[in-house]
Amino acid sequence: MEIARKKMELQSKGVRIGHALEERLLGDFPTATSDYLSFMMGGAPVAMLGGFYTDSSPYEIREMQEGHGIFEADELFTKIEFLKRPEFFDKTTSDGIKMEKLGKLVAPGFLIVYLSTGCVYWGEMQCKFCVTGHINTIKNKRPEQVSELANEGAREIGSHIALTSGALPKDRGSVLLAETAKKIKERADVAVSVNSEPPEDLNKINEMASADSIYINLEVFDEKKRREIMPGKSELKLADYDRVFKRCTDVFDDNQVGSVLLAGLEEDDTYLEGVEHLASMGVVPAVVPFYPTSLSKLNDMAPPSKERMENIYLKSIDIINDYGLDPFKTKAGFIKGGALSAMKEVIQNV
Repeated sequence: MEIARKKMELQSKGVRIGHALEERLLGDFPTATSDYLSFMMGGAPVAMLGGFYTDSSPYEIREMQEGHGIFEADELFTKIEFLKRPEFFDKTTSDGIKMEKLGKLVAPGFLIVYLSTGCVYWGEMQCKFCVTGHINTIKNKRPEQVSELANEGAREIGSHIALTSGALPKDRGSVLLAETAKKIKERADVAVSVNSEPPEDLNKINEMASADSIYINLEVFDEKKRREIMPGKSELKLADYDRVFKRCTDVFDDNQVGSVLLAGLEEDDTYLEGVEHLASMGVVPAVVPFYPTSLSKLNDMAPPSKERMENIYLKSIDIINDYGLDPFKTKAGFIKGGALSAMKEVIQNV
């Protein structure tokens, strides 16, 4: 459990990275930033979103004679290894777009592409934890561009790619997700996940079936908290999600339907009710601590503590096991990547 607990500790308190060091690292290591920090620690992928909470963190990244480490005061907490900048980031698409402008490396072998950083809820109705409108890639990407990116990524770093989008008019982004996943599969040998808002037309789920995995992210389970934190999305009720989950589990293979739940935004009891609700429908719960990013409307909060998360992980894993689900079999996306959550490290040690 040592690696799992270290991961929980760092994700609960954040890690500081000095501006000068960040400037030196950024050219070679694109995830060595104060906004999004990702690295390897003892063979485990670790990532966290930065925010004001990291300012008071006791943990700081420093250069060592060989590589880098995280220090608490002057004592080494752990050695780390940053993810190297992929060479294909410097390539361009057939229409001249530099590939680093299309996607982000978020964990080893894991690319994420925000197909659109627009969202119908952005503004007064946006989710208070969301920063989609601040993502610094091209606002709208075309399926052909993303398929070229995925093909180059598959050749160099392999593994998987996640497609996501803000909620778009009419179809909530499902058509763009479906077209892009299909185009990638025609061009590249890489696992693909789609992150979709619940479409009103259930046939849109079938249209996204060229992807390997699908995520319909509930994020918060308690209805009162959903209205408070997600004023736009909360117009969709649990029953709306359930009908979509049912179609997803009919269309996609076992362990290929996931849903992110953000721990720390509601009482743990209702959070665990949400975990059980998802698992009972054959949906793999992605147990992820809430990270209060500096550009979100919840930037004055703190992530849940290590002790709180360990309790949530252990109870969630019991539920997941009881329903016969296996996060290690999910082929693509956040569950596969595993960097933002310690769930898989905890599973390996219980």
